Amino acid sequence: MARRADILYRPELFATRLTFMVHRPRSASGGRCQWFEAVAHDPPRPRPARPGQRAVWRVEDGGAEYVFTSAAELDHFIDIWGRRLLPTPRQLAQARGMAAVNGVWLSRMAKPRWPRRLALLRWIARNDAPFRRLMAELEP
Repeated sequence: MARRADILYRPELFATRLTFMVHRPRSASGGRCQWFEAVAHDPPRPRPARPGQRAVWRVEDGGAEYVFTSAAELDHFIDIWGRRLLPTPRQLAQARGMAAVNGVWLSRMAKPRWPRRLALLRWIARNDAPFRRLMAELEP
């Protein structure tokens, strides 16, 4: 199975389904708000890597593609993908206080069997250091 990873640069407003689950939007007063009204996120999103561009780590695993815009997203993915029995999208949504199950990243992707997920996680553990270093440099 061919696997590869690249660090790409996308427009600053770029977000993935993982972004919406991991980085909860916060208003100026620190309360919850809609994503488009957010002035901050919890945990904070990394700063743009270049003017107007956000660093993105794209991992290709055969025909599947996984995209991460922060180390927190990668950690969340590893936590969920590393479970032998995956939670349902509804369980993930409820754990994050979300009403829209279709907004959960897990509801929109193929779910390979446990051995393949485990192999991908091992590969990520061996190859994620450049992305993690870059994200550490871009911490707000």
